[in-house]
Formats: sequence, structure tokens, C-alpha cells
Amino acid sequence: MAFARRLAALAATAAAVGVAAAEYNPDATSSVADVAVTDATKKIVTLTDDCDAACGAKVVATLEAAGCTDVVLLAAINYVTATCAASSSIASLPEGVLGAAPAESVVIQGATSYWGLDRVDEVALPLDGQFNVKSCYPKLGAGAEIFVIDTGCRSTHTEFRGRIRSMPAPNSRYPSGEDDQGHGTHCAGSASGSAAGVAPASTVTCIKALSSTGSGSNVDIAASLNYVAERKKRKPSKPLILSMSFGGPASGRPGQMEVAVSRLAALGVVPVVAAGNEGVDACKTSPARVKEAITVAASDASDRIASFSNFGTTCVDVIAPGVRIRSSDFSGDRAYSIKSGTSMATPHVAGVAALILAEQPSLSVPQVLAAMRRSAPNVAGYPLSFVGQQCTPSATPSPEREQPPTKYPNNAPWSRTSRSGKLRPGYGWAQSAFYVYY
Repeated sequence: MAFARRLAALAATAAAVGVAAAEYNPDATSSVADVAVTDATKKIVTLTDDCDAACGAKVVATLEAAGCTDVVLLAAINYVTATCAASSSIASLPEGVLGAAPAESVVIQGATSYWGLDRVDEVALPLDGQFNVKSCYPKLGAGAEIFVIDTGCRSTHTEFRGRIRSMPAPNSRYPSGEDDQGHGTHCAGSASGSAAGVAPASTVTCIKALSSTGSGSNVDIAASLNYVAERKKRKPSKPLILSMSFGGPASGRPGQMEVAVSRLAALGVVPVVAAGNEGVDACKTSPARVKEAITVAASDASDRIASFSNFGTTCVDVIAPGVRIRSSDFSGDRAYSIKSGTSMATPHVAGVAALILAEQPSLSVPQVLAAMRRSAPNVAGYPLSFVGQQCTPSATPSPEREQPPTKYPNNAPWSRTSRSGKLRPGYGWAQSAFYVYY
């Protein structure tokens, strides 16, 4: 398909310009023996989970001493970003570093009625033309906040009516968070819109990390994730949901963005991610394979899995409507458009998570997943992200498992974890090639 050919071309371009990973060597005398900077570009340094403020300050000082500029410590997710000259060499970084790599390109790809809302509250077809959740979820998502990291949002759209904030990714080149592409506004509407959204009383914060051309840097995504983590640390009791409708090919050890998503989940943020549109096993894409995330496949109005949707019961957690979805458009305050993709399915699930957490804000990520899967109808072999039989807001659902489903093959050397489940030094860093919106 054209999408696969485009990805192949992007990967070939990346190889041609020498976008390469420098691996952490656990036997070396320092965490990174020597990382040569091949381009005058942004770098991302991943710190260990136990790297404290003093540790982070040492890394910042080392980068600045090497001649790097624009050094920023993203303390909430333990990352450091910096711009380093082509002639620089980062050697002997302090202990507490998992790895460093050039910033990657982030690219988005175009996606092709409110039936989606109607489907998530129905046990079976045919649909009844209504979306009734107030008796089960009287707060309608009020008190929950959904973060949509995407192309920004049209903040004046009538779907949001004062419940939205649109901002640029911190320290990015974007002058505002307003949408100039359309993807972000559509996703936000499906999650939180007053007519198009699953959780119409929730608030939504759109963070613009992708440009009008559909490209950007994973540095901006990292900064966006750090912003969400900081907000959760400031207000730990506030329910926060992360909606990420983009992804890319996965290979080797968990990529830097995968580590960041896992860290947000550990803080209590509910990460909802797209399974992808390549028509392959979702375990081959990132961040869909992140075990702590809720990964979403797309279905059509006939309860079939969408022809483009990634699949697989190991990495797909739920399925949701994603074909011919009507939602808010960036072209006007009352404009709407119809799009298809796992991008469109993902915000439906983010909205369901907001409904659940507004009533039971202390639930963990596995408990939220268990709640939306409990009594859910089977759609194309997957549990529907479902609200229709959740009319027991006083009950606390038990996780279906002690841990979320393992999304890495057990025999993969890059999936090793400690007994605590945290990534061990030496196995916590890699990079993915490109991210593409779904």
C-alpha cells in the first residue's frame, strides 16, 4: 500500500543521512562510553528512573561543557534534550544515563456520523440512533482532562465551548497551539466534543507537536509528554488521559517514546494509543506495543475490523469505531468532517476512560481497561470499548490481570525487566525510525 511504500522511503532516507542509535553498554566504565554527534541537531538523552535532580544536573552540565546549547531537563519523564554541533563529541556521561540518540523525524499521514457514539453504548447491532450514558456516568466526564498530542486544535470550535485549551509543545517552534492541519481537532471532538464526543463534560488540552505538513520532531513529543507528567505530579488526584493517534514501526528494544509512555502510566496517567493502519500485527508498531498503554484497533459500522487496522490479541486491548467518523473540523467554528483510521478510534476510547475516571478517579490503568472491557460485546474478535453495561459507578472493578497484557515477546532480549517491572539499565533505550499519524 502507499502508506507502506512511504514508510519504506522514509526509512531509507533515515539510513542515508545516518540516523543511528548509540547503545548503552552495561560493561563500560560510564553509562555511554562515547556518543559521536554526526549532525548539528537535537539530541535526546534518556535517564534512568532513579536519576534524581543532582544526577540530571550533572548530565546537563556535561552536555553544556561539550558545547551543546538549548539544553533542557525534562525532569518529569527523566529526559534531557540539547542541540549539539556536528563537531561535538559527548563522552563519559555520568551514571544515570540509559542512552542518547539524535532526535527523530515525526511524520503524519492522512486518514480517509456519530454512529461511533451510538455503537459504544449498544450491546449489539442494529443501532438505536441514541447515545445514552448519563444514567451510568452522571458526570459525563467532568473533572477528567484529556490530553491530545497532535496537530493542535481549533479552540474556538463550538464543540468545546470553553472546555478546551490549545497550546504549542513546550520549547517548540510553534507560535500557538491552533490547528492548521485538521487531525487534532477531529480527534479532540471525538473524545470531548459536546455533540461528537464520548465525554462531553470533560476538558481537553491539545498540545501541538506536529506541523501543518504533518511532520515534527520527537523532541516536541517528549516535551509534550513531560508537560503531562508535570501536571499529574502537581495534581496527582486529578484524572488525566493521554490520547496519541500516531505511531511508527517498532524494532529492537523499547524506543525512547515508549519508555516515556510507560513512565506516564506509572504516574497514573491513562495512555490510549492507536494500533496503527498498516494492516499488520500491532506488536510491530510503536507505541502500540507498550504494555502499559491501552491499544485501540478500528471497527466499521458492520462490526468488522477495518480493512486498514492493525490487529492481534497480544497488543490490541480494545476495538472502537474508526471508519467514517464525523467530528469537528479545523476549517471553521461550526465545521465538521468525516475521517477514518485508528486515529479516530483512539479518542473514542480516551472518552470512555474519561467517563470512567470522572466517577472513580482513583482507578489504575489496568482497572480502567478492565472497566471498559467488562461485559463488553465481542466485535471482530476483540472486546469493544464499551459504556452500555457499566452502570455500577460505586463498584471498583478488579484488574483482569495483575499487570497489563505483556506486549513484548517473552523471549525477546530487549524486553528484560527487573522483578519490580522497571526497565533495567542496559535494556531501556532504543529509537524508532518515524512516527506517522493514523
